[in-house]
Amino acid sequence: MELPLIAAVPSGTDAVTLQSNIAGLTANWLSAAFIDPAFVNADVVTAINVQAFNWEYVALITTDTAPKDVDGKWVARLGSDPAASLKLLLPELLNGQSGLNMKAQVTVTSLDEEIVTPAKMDLFNEVAAELASDNLVPTTIQ
Repeated sequence: MELPLIAAVPSGTDAVTLQSNIAGLTANWLSAAFIDPAFVNADVVTAINVQAFNWEYVALITTDTAPKDVDGKWVARLGSDPAASLKLLLPELLNGQSGLNMKAQVTVTSLDEEIVTPAKMDLFNEVAAELASDNLVPTTIQ
């Protein structure tokens, strides 16, 4: 079974430490990486691609809130679709109910269609729907 590799790096981490963390990940055949929008900058992207010795490049994924001007092989940007969830809550809101919680399903807002194939999008949408319906709890993987 393959599980995602995770490296949690605090903000303000120096380049040497960052390079070391990335080297540890790429030793395990890193081919894609999700980068928190707070870390999307030229130094991080360069550090990842310098270590991409297993592949021609590392496919990068981030969210819509990340800067758009950082060069890299961005294969997808993730966002959410709160409109569908809000539509379901609207009757309760109009009746004056407060304290409601809203979940918004994760969506792909932009992608590289040469890498993210329709089959991969189908799988992504299936997992996103499972997450949104609480059938899949990502924090339970040990």
